[in-house]
Amino acid sequence: MLTMTSAERIRAAINHQEPDRVPFDLGATFSSGIHITAYQALREHLGLPSGSGGFFCIDEQISEIQEDLKVRLKVDTESVMPGGPSNWALSIEEHGDHSYFTNEWQIGLKMPRSGFYFDMVAFPLEHATLADLEDFAWPDPSDPARYT
Repeated sequence: MLTMTSAERIRAAINHQEPDRVPFDLGATFSSGIHITAYQALREHLGLPSGSGGFFCIDEQISEIQEDLKVRLKVDTESVMPGGPSNWALSIEEHGDHSYFTNEWQIGLKMPRSGFYFDMVAFPLEHATLADLEDFAWPDPSDPARYT
């Protein structure tokens, strides 16, 4: 069997055909991602320079996968996700023994310094009325900043 490209391999698997090898996904979705702690340990184990390309999901501490690791592990997938809106920027504050930020949905998230992920702790619509829903500053899915 000839060596397939990643796209051919994935398309064959989706079409219930036999690819040259099983397609491999690492980090194209939140659920196929890897926690930053495990990501750093994997890079160290493989003898790759330490570092991260940033966070794919800050709430869950899921790391972006750097190209050198994708090549090394023969990852077949790429993430295609919208970015943040133009009217919001991540700003993590340190409060005593935890970190805190408010996401674009105005939900407050908190993580202990020794924690592995952020927990939701403030819910802006918890006691909302219909009027509150109408006045809420909903994130704009069509904001051009998401797709630059």
